[in-house]
Amino acid sequence: MRYIPQELIDEVIGFVHDDVPTLKTCALVSHAFLPSSRKHAFSRVTLAQKDYRPSSAHPLSGGIMCTCENFHSLLRSAPYIAPFVLSLRMVHFQAEYGRGVRGIYHENVLPSILDSLQNLQCITVGADDSKVSWRMLPSVFKEALFRSFSLPSVQCINLDQLEDIDRPRTLMGRLAGSPSLTRLSLNWIEYSRASRSSHSDGPADADEREPVIRPRLEALELSGYDCPVSAMYLAGPNSLFNTHHLRELSVGFTGKDLQRQRSLVQAIIDQASNTLECLVYRQLFEWDSSLSQGPLLKTEHLTRLRSLCVSVDFVPPPALIPLTHTLEELKLLVVLRGDRIPPCHEWSLLDEHIGHRHDMTSLRSVDLKLHSQCGHNCYSFLCTGAQGAETLRGSLKEVEKSLPILHGRGVLRVEAIRGMGSLILLDAFLKCVEYGVENLTSTTGTPTVLALSSTITVDLYHYKAKAPGDIG
Repeated sequence: MRYIPQELIDEVIGFVHDDVPTLKTCALVSHAFLPSSRKHAFSRVTLAQKDYRPSSAHPLSGGIMCTCENFHSLLRSAPYIAPFVLSLRMVHFQAEYGRGVRGIYHENVLPSILDSLQNLQCITVGADDSKVSWRMLPSVFKEALFRSFSLPSVQCINLDQLEDIDRPRTLMGRLAGSPSLTRLSLNWIEYSRASRSSHSDGPADADEREPVIRPRLEALELSGYDCPVSAMYLAGPNSLFNTHHLRELSVGFTGKDLQRQRSLVQAIIDQASNTLECLVYRQLFEWDSSLSQGPLLKTEHLTRLRSLCVSVDFVPPPALIPLTHTLEELKLLVVLRGDRIPPCHEWSLLDEHIGHRHDMTSLRSVDLKLHSQCGHNCYSFLCTGAQGAETLRGSLKEVEKSLPILHGRGVLRVEAIRGMGSLILLDAFLKCVEYGVENLTSTTGTPTVLALSSTITVDLYHYKAKAPGDIG
């Protein structure tokens, strides 16, 4: 055979598309593999410091990982690589919390890297196990980042672990100026005190604002203490985004003023009542029992809701779960403070409430996951893993017996999980970004609402953390 059929090349590359070493081997075996191998090998790039070690809460999603300096040198010597980069993830890492580390966002070559990548579809700006002060970032980096936001190819933006945002209206306006944006994640974003109570950044910024495009969002994540500030720009008459076509929504609350947070999120849900298919609701810690008289959120009017995930730190009273007759999958993650199972009668009430809903004929799975905080650090954005999971596993049969109706219908699955993986909606789409963002909405059916444990995340999304010496 003088040549390798393109169909065979496509089949091989499709099988190993997220395995960079194998892609390199294919390119060395035959020149025919070079174009396809190069396209996939450079489709996802992570930029980090040289000593960066991905945590269990922020595993790598394939692709290559480099320092800014090395990747900049690569682009200078091989500029033809730049068009292949579709997903760029920038990660600040701080080995010891509280120690001043400048990080990659202060690298002089980073703005040049951003300007050279004109085909980006996904942009992630964040940190691993630490926070990044937005106010302290170099203005030259912010300007380059805003230019990248405005690229017509960008459809996915993820801001993670940013704090001290002093001009939220300017930042949200830049995000809203992304013409093709369909997926937005604002994960643990914190605003400065002065900006939390106002839509405006002050008269000094009036001339800096660009026309708002109001991009049509299909997937949205909001989490953290300042959810209400972010939500103000996403709901209501002054919204900078079109949320009437949302299909996936993830919200995570922790802190005070839960009623206000819920009302703002409810406004977003109401706008997407005819399109919302997947809903993730996380309410961890500082629960206000006065809010337990009705559902966490109103969902009965949602005509297409198929998947619901609820994460709480108690066995939810039946009235709190926002059920709807269109549900196909229900995920309940109960985070326990100790390693003991709650009383049986609490599970029985839950069983009757869900099992006796005769109008929920489409329900085909109820996944109950138990996670213990005992003996480890556990937050909604960071979980180091728990020894208590072993103790919980010994009590799973007891929980199943307390849920006879759901067990009898064959839809129940009970599991004790050691660690909580990321619930960021957009993570699911990064693994397939080289195929084009337009194909990412249907490949998993109900994306990250299923990613409740680190093991499940690995199985579903093929995350491959690199060895300590792999960073370039």
